[in-house]
Formats: sequence, C-alpha cells, structure tokens
Amino acid sequence: MKIKPILYRNSTKGKLFGVCAGWAEFLRQDVGVIRTLTVIFALFPLTAFITIFSYIVMAMMLDDKPTPVVVEVKKVDANKNPTEALDEIEELLQDLENKVMDVEHYVTSEPFEFQCKLWALKSE
Repeated sequence: MKIKPILYRNSTKGKLFGVCAGWAEFLRQDVGVIRTLTVIFALFPLTAFITIFSYIVMAMMLDDKPTPVVVEVKKVDANKNPTEALDEIEELLQDLENKVMDVEHYVTSEPFEFQCKLWALKSE
C-alpha cells in the first residue's frame, strides 16, 4: 500500500507562513527553488495576482504540518525507598494528567471545532 503525500503548510521551516516549505516537501524539491519560483511569478504582472492570491488562500486553508509526539519513558529505580518511588510515580502521573488536560482543552476549543468542520467539507 502506497502512502499518498499530503500537502501541509510547514511553518517550522517556512519564512512567512510555510506555504512554499510545504510545497517543497510535497513535491520533494528544494525549498529555495520553490521560493524563487514563487517570487518570480509574483514579480510578473500577468501572474502576480494569481500567485499572491493563491499564496494567501493556501496560507489560510492548508493545515499546519503536525508535529510528532515524543513520549519519554522514565523508569522508577527499584532500589529506592517506597516513599521516594511513590513520589516519583506521582510526579509522572501529574505530568501525564497535565498533558491530557492540554489535549482536552484543545479538543474543546473553537479552533479545533472549526478545523473539524473544514475536514468534513474536504471529505465531501
């Protein structure tokens, strides 16, 4: 099964909104080439409006590239006394709870609801 590439904005590698960086990843090209072509097309009167308008629309409509979730696994030393081990476990659980609360906060936010509506429109 071949995985189809998805076009995202890549704001971590982007200069302005990450549209050119996203296209470069999508097309598997150097981002400098894509940026140069975009600037060249934006300078010519015949293509300037289309280029700038398209860039702005893509900046608003494309999803930002998701960042991978890094999970750090900590081991509790078995040779510690039980009180220290429980304190360390409690700290780990509190950290996990804070992360879950952050996810819950995002999932119940207006931007996420808006994003879900956009995804639903895209799938229709």
